[in-house]
Amino acid sequence: MIQGRGELTINQTINGRIYKCSECNKIHVDYKNLNFSFTQKEYNNFQTYIQNLDGKYWIRQNEDHSGERKILIPINHPNLLIGFNLEELYELKELLVANLFPPRKFKLIKPRTVELNISKN
Repeated sequence: MIQGRGELTINQTINGRIYKCSECNKIHVDYKNLNFSFTQKEYNNFQTYIQNLDGKYWIRQNEDHSGERKILIPINHPNLLIGFNLEELYELKELLVANLFPPRKFKLIKPRTVELNISKN
């Protein structure tokens, strides 16, 4: 995570960035020409929704659609869909993999001692 001017960058790809604004306390997802602003709960729901999308399924379902992007996602507007091709969906999923919670402390486990029998061949 990278700290900037009033924002904390959580994850970044070539075409996108996720950051949290310290002023509005929202999580912003910028991807190509899209920008989303979420509360923590809204972000978690969006992240789960996108991670569970089967891009290949939606490409088959929308194969008659004339556009280049066949993965069409409805948003809360009756006349608007956001569209992705398979590569864009994979990149968005990669962007959304970021863990927004502080890392947990794990107990270190010592490796077991293994006896090795070495042959003198």
